Amino acid sequence: MEDYIKDYTNVNMEKKIKILDPTIREAGYLNGFKFSIEEVKSFIDISKRIGTDIIEIGHGLGPGNELPLHSHEEYVYEAKQHDESTSISIFGLAGLCKKTHLQSIIKSGLDVFRVGFVGFENTPFPFREALPLLEEAKKQGLFTCLNVLDTYRIKDKELIEVCNTVAELSPDVIYIVDSSGALTDKEIGKKIEILSEHSDSEIGYHGHDNLRLATYNSVYGAREGCTYLDATFMGMGRGAGNANLEVLIALLERYGMREADFVKLYEASKKVANLFNKDTEILEHATLGYYGVMDYIGDKLDKSDNRAYVEILSKLDKLDTPFIPEEEIKLCHENI
Repeated sequence: MEDYIKDYTNVNMEKKIKILDPTIREAGYLNGFKFSIEEVKSFIDISKRIGTDIIEIGHGLGPGNELPLHSHEEYVYEAKQHDESTSISIFGLAGLCKKTHLQSIIKSGLDVFRVGFVGFENTPFPFREALPLLEEAKKQGLFTCLNVLDTYRIKDKELIEVCNTVAELSPDVIYIVDSSGALTDKEIGKKIEILSEHSDSEIGYHGHDNLRLATYNSVYGAREGCTYLDATFMGMGRGAGNANLEVLIALLERYGMREADFVKLYEASKKVANLFNKDTEILEHATLGYYGVMDYIGDKLDKSDNRAYVEILSKLDKLDTPFIPEEEIKLCHENI
């Protein structure tokens, strides 16, 4: 199966696909943004173990909203003190986040700033309010992203105008943000085409899972030119949730777009499930799907040792038969 998928895929791999993990920011919608400093530190260790490139923390709507359990300055400072090599991101909403908020957070050691806007006129979060924040972040040497929220409702000519307006500010990434989970692959392809033609910025994709397309659309976006993808552990997030990080990493590896250690991924997801008090049903199904093993066989395997369990599945995946006899399952157990 693995060779078939990699042969089928024809992807330009000149640029590595980078993953931004906004689990803390998105999962905050589920607990009122009440993460302790220690929980954030623990999460950073887990997320970094599977190779995520940027970790986003803080309130879902960013600075200027009601405070989470700790200030954004505290979260960023403690995260950088815990692991200086971690690339930490904060999201700010145009019209809500002010330049003074951003300047204060930058002093705490911020690496990445993403500013989002919703529409142009008759909106509390207009595009024009994103520009001074983007300018300040660039001036301070941050990696910058412009998030076009609810891109589904942005007309093609408006997206072109956005590109032209921010050209001199040169954001590192312009994000297609499917806030309502409404975009299809063809619609995403059109947005990518416009951004590629009218901007020199790299392109990112942040999906929501209302139509259960967030993870698929992320992979599709990567194949069409996106180099930054957002995904959360177990797809946790606002509303219907986000692209599923475990499934996305597994698929990117299968398509030859990014390397992955599935043992580390499985172990990390288990730890996150424990941290957030979530069940691991999605992870279990994804793991079986990745190795092409049906659930009735998976139910017969010993899951007490994460590494051994994944190694057994890997061995079963290599068997050249549509039906796996009991003796083969037993033999795989014995050879671990």
